[in-house]
Amino acid sequence: LKDQDPNGSIGLVIGEDSLENFSHWYRYKDILALVDLVVIFRRTTEQGKEVSIPDYFPVEKLKILENEFWKFQSSDLRK
Repeated sequence: LKDQDPNGSIGLVIGEDSLENFSHWYRYKDILALVDLVVIFRRTTEQGKEVSIPDYFPVEKLKILENEFWKFQSSDLRK
């Protein structure tokens, strides 16, 4: 993506459930270095409670969507 648009901005949208396993992603540190914003959605915590963010996540790049708790998964959407 950076090769296609060197001045462009890259955002990463992931679910809150992916946070605890993000360090197992292939080249996760490189991904965090390349993105300008990480958006966390599909909260599994109750509204009003803090989301647990791993220490290696750059907080200045982080945005947590305060959306409602939806009781379905992405696989449900594909159906």
